[in-house]
Amino acid sequence: MFSIILLLVILLISNFFHLYAIRMDILVFYVVATIFIAFTGAGNIIKKSQ
Repeated sequence: MFSIILLLVILLISNFFHLYAIRMDILVFYVVATIFIAFTGAGNIIKKSQ
């Protein structure tokens, strides 16, 4: 699971350096990846606190 998030972060960083060529599909990918990482992180925190 951690490796998947790490891969997403690397993709986001590589896309970030090409903002001049940004397209809607990349923007959608940003949003989906951010939401996915946020929910995964929140889920892990909830599991640890229980």
